[in-house]
Amino acid sequence: MASHLCTVTVQSGDGFPFSTASLRVTESALQHLLIKRFSLAACTYALVLVLVWVAILTQYCSVSLVTTVGSTCLVVVSQGVLCWVFRSGTNQRFRDPSLTEFQVLLAVAWHTWLIANLEVARGTFMVVYVLILLFGVFHLPRLAFVRCAL
Repeated sequence: MASHLCTVTVQSGDGFPFSTASLRVTESALQHLLIKRFSLAACTYALVLVLVWVAILTQYCSVSLVTTVGSTCLVVVSQGVLCWVFRSGTNQRFRDPSLTEFQVLLAVAWHTWLIANLEVARGTFMVVYVLILLFGVFHLPRLAFVRCAL
């Protein structure tokens, strides 16, 4: 079982490090943590899908059934592919094995599609953008986070 030395640096508000701690993390433990993070994101997708379906079924907004079912299927497929990427270990081939920036950009894209299709419910679902960006706020470098936010 391979282990890596992982250095954690905590930064103050002005960007200067003020504390550094080192700990040994095995590759399998790190992968398990990444799968947990992905599961948290996937549960957020499920929560938003449930809220969308409730909004449509209670006639809070009127979206065609074809658009709703098609969008739901595409979101489930995208999350299924990501689940396979994490479970198979394919994510380890990327520069950022957590795929945080990709996941945030994917979520922003899906949510923009959702907002574009919801009529009167747009304002209600705008708050989900904050939830999406919170997923990357502590893990992404500042420039990558700004790129996702724009």
